[in-house]
Amino acid sequence: MRVFYDFIFLVFSIIYLPYLIMKGKAHKDFAQRAGFLPRHLKGDKKDAIWVHAVSVGEVMAARIFIENLKDTFPKERVILSTTTKTGQETAKKVFDGKIPTFYFPLDFSFVIEKTLNFLNPSFFILFETEIWPNLIIGLAQRNIPVILVNGRISDRSFKGYKLVRFILAPILRKINLFCMQTEIDAERIKALGAPAERVKIAGNMKYDISKETNLVSESAEELKLKLGIPKTEDILIAGSTHKGEEEILLKVYKDLLENFKSLRLVIAPRHVDRTDDIENLCRSFGFRALRISKIKKREDTL
Repeated sequence: MRVFYDFIFLVFSIIYLPYLIMKGKAHKDFAQRAGFLPRHLKGDKKDAIWVHAVSVGEVMAARIFIENLKDTFPKERVILSTTTKTGQETAKKVFDGKIPTFYFPLDFSFVIEKTLNFLNPSFFILFETEIWPNLIIGLAQRNIPVILVNGRISDRSFKGYKLVRFILAPILRKINLFCMQTEIDAERIKALGAPAERVKIAGNMKYDISKETNLVSESAEELKLKLGIPKTEDILIAGSTHKGEEEILLKVYKDLLENFKSLRLVIAPRHVDRTDDIENLCRSFGFRALRISKIKKREDTL
């Protein structure tokens, strides 16, 4: 079966590689994805709790979880992997070097074996629902427990997963515990082959982010000051947008401006690497686009 999964992932990689290069995602640390990890991550004994959080949202949700994990198991090493560059940057910033971070390995069996031999983990904790067959098989062969937390399955993903249920079901049976966000998510993972007795409903961990963790939301006044927007003006914030949604938002925003002249639009895309495309889209609508990172803190208007 691992040969079969290797072949599927190889086909996927051949198709996906040009996209990685064009989007600049083949960064200098990409070798880590092939199993070439920093020396300080090497596990001399089986004491590492490996947590995987794909990107920025998962890393932020994982923060409180990892802090509690460290308090509960102080003698265990906790290491954190991410898939995206933005997720890696966020992890380094959020944990300030206190948690070792690295890039998630490509799901080829030989890469997985090399990574597992190097890290020597005692546990693997996966945030949300990314199922990597070779990794899960490799962990199961070593009797390393696998726990999926904050699990969710969208309508679109569920339709796709059902088409490959025959591949997913044997893999899901190797996962020891599923902590799903909602009852719907729980029913969907069971329908895909997860053993019912291992599925629990634990809620969305993103709501566990505490105001005591320096992640306090800015007040409207503070946000306006940061953006250089007068206190008398209003802000329309569109968060975690996907491709196609910004065009709809800009059309609506243009209509709203006819009656609300002082309304400002802030777009926070789900994937930060789409920023250039969104800037160009804003300009095509006749708007001046400006990244928050380039705005200097001031009280006058932009």
